[in-house]
Amino acid sequence: MSAFLAALATASLVASPTTAAAAVDAPKAIPDAAKFALTVDLTSMAEQVAQFERRLGSAPVPVSRLVASTGTRSCDTRVERSVVRSITPAPVALRCWSGRNRTENFMPQGITSTSDASPTNFYDGRQALAVTSYQRGTNEARVSFLPNFGNESHLNIRLVTPTGPGGGNARCHAGGSVWYQHHLIVACTGTIKVFDWRKIYQVGNQHIMVQVGTITGGAVGRFSSVGLDRASDPDLLVVSRWSTSCASLDSPQGNRCSVFRFALPDSGALTSGTLPTYDAFNTAFTSMQGAVSRGDLLWFSSSAGEQGTGTLRSWTRGDGRPVREKPWTVGAESVSYWNRGDGTGVLLNVTEYPSRRVILAVEASNYP
Repeated sequence: MSAFLAALATASLVASPTTAAAAVDAPKAIPDAAKFALTVDLTSMAEQVAQFERRLGSAPVPVSRLVASTGTRSCDTRVERSVVRSITPAPVALRCWSGRNRTENFMPQGITSTSDASPTNFYDGRQALAVTSYQRGTNEARVSFLPNFGNESHLNIRLVTPTGPGGGNARCHAGGSVWYQHHLIVACTGTIKVFDWRKIYQVGNQHIMVQVGTITGGAVGRFSSVGLDRASDPDLLVVSRWSTSCASLDSPQGNRCSVFRFALPDSGALTSGTLPTYDAFNTAFTSMQGAVSRGDLLWFSSSAGEQGTGTLRSWTRGDGRPVREKPWTVGAESVSYWNRGDGTGVLLNVTEYPSRRVILAVEASNYP
């Protein structure tokens, strides 16, 4: 096990300072939330995917055989360390990108892991993180596969549609992602695109992962980010909207900063059909880059530009406490939860800007 993943496996005993009550209104439930139900379609593209695979004429590369060779490194510059300057206690794990992944072209947005993929924290015999990014100008998207993260390795995989000789570019902001069993669920603003970890191919000197479906819902309107809740029954898909201004908490159609939770199938696998709304809230959380939950406890990650310190807020549905908040990363993007299986876990976060680009983990218990 890598040093990074080892840090995720052991709870930190450092005491946390008191979390401050936020000077912001608590989320407000949206009435008649059933209207936001989503539709999963994993069948319409099936024949197109099959034809594309036949044209490729090669076998897919299983996750167990993916070779990650591009390095990450310690966060050794003053600017990089400044990204987490306001986080107390310090992150339990922290890594920075190296080489071409410090590019200004691809911007990290979403983070997920095998802890989302499976209750065992393993997929195809491996533990790994996955970070989705978009390319400036073209909105092409990729996922960086990070096994043995502390051992200096990751592999960039281009996300493609099943068209053309090597796959068409999957246009997507990739604002958040969830690895759910065999599927990679990616927020693409106007829709959610679904890719398949069983459909990774090597084409020339690059790897591609093929889109196999969509998740849509006209009433939601905008899918800025996605997260997962494995503590609820059934599992929940968490969808959030990003905006610099939120509008009324009383909007029956949701405001510009709403959060929605949808019930995933009891089977624990994504299938075609309807995802009914579990609950939905209007929030006052501007620049919200992602949300994740564990039952009634929800976390919300907000950014404050390239120089400003972001905010991580927590709120517990139904307990009457105000929203709590703490200083967060500079350039904060989406948030994910790694479950240790012993009642504890860590929150994972990825930051966006090239000179301040980090992946980190903090004890979730420090953000009650």
